[in-house]
This record gives sequence, C-alpha cells and structure tokens, in this order.
Amino acid sequence: EGYDYNALQRLSHCCNEWGDASGSPPESSIALVGYGNYNYSDATTFFNNYGMAWNLSSYYINGTGFPAVDGEAPLDVEYSGAMSNSYGAWQNTAQIIEYEMPNNQYATYADAFNVIVSQNYAKVVSTSYGWEENVGFSGTVATGTMHPIFNNMVGTGWTLIAASGDSGASAGCGDATAALYPAVDPDFLAAGGTQLLLDSNG
Repeated sequence: EGYDYNALQRLSHCCNEWGDASGSPPESSIALVGYGNYNYSDATTFFNNYGMAWNLSSYYINGTGFPAVDGEAPLDVEYSGAMSNSYGAWQNTAQIIEYEMPNNQYATYADAFNVIVSQNYAKVVSTSYGWEENVGFSGTVATGTMHPIFNNMVGTGWTLIAASGDSGASAGCGDATAALYPAVDPDFLAAGGTQLLLDSNG
C-alpha cells in the first residue's frame, strides 16, 4: 500500500535486458553471504506458490560440515528473489547466489567476500550478518582485513548491502551504544526494516 512496487517492476526490465541465454548478467545478479545451509525445496516451494521464477545456486566457503538449515538463509534467498523476479523464464530473473559459511569466524567471512570477487558472478552483495563493532569485534579486523576488500569491491562497481540489525544503536548489548559491522563500514549501504502504519487497520 505504501509503495507502488508494480511500477518499479515495469520500469526495471528485470533482469536480463540483453537476453543472454545463460541467465542474468552479474550486474543484475545478487550474492548473499550467510551462515549455514538452506533447504532448496523450501525456497522453490515459496517461488512456486507465488508464481515466480527462480535462478538459484550455492557455494560453500572453506570446506564442508555446514550447520543445519539456518532460518535467515531461506528468508534472504526468497525475498531477494521475490524483489528481483521476472515472473517468467528463469533466464530473465536475477540469479541468487548463496555463499554459505560453516562458521561465524571473521576469517571465513573475509574468505567469502574474496571468493565472491574472484568468481564475479554478481555485482550486488547482501548480507544479514553483523557484529557489534565495539563489543567482541576487533577494529584491526575491520580496518586491516575487511575494509580493504570492500574498498576494492566498491571501486570496481560492486554494491554492498548489510543488515543494520534489529536493535538500533544498542545492537547486541542492552542499553549500550553499539553499531553492527559491516553495516557501519562506509562502503556499505545499511538496510533496516521498519513498520509503516497507513491506517487504523495497519
């Protein structure tokens, strides 16, 4: 009700403007960085239910032994696919590439972004991951390891998006001030949800 999404879809020519038979090009494909695996059939059931197409693939970072299905992974896959859907052939829908990590270590996170750069399958990266920058997260990791990777990506045409978290400025530490990294990195667009009440019915 609050946004004319249909108008955006009509203007966006999602998502294979050049008609490449192999599917959407990197410029209209989306890389997702997450912890754990997701059930492929859960995602395809979602797309089927709403009459959507899908173009999904996954890559495992640093080996095997991935944890059980993660609640955020299917959510990220389904909603990024829904927001970039042609409602037609899979070739004309944005490719969604899930980069799955077996642990939540900073080094693995850095490896994921390096793999994304080397493969160059997408030019948009989104992650719902985040750590409190002043609680348990080393500034050296942020400025010395991660930020140079992000600088290189932005300088070569990537768009980086990260979740701002569910707790505003007090993410993860009660009433103390904290912000989530990498959402606070200047190379990222920090994305957060809100609630819009349009009338008495919500």
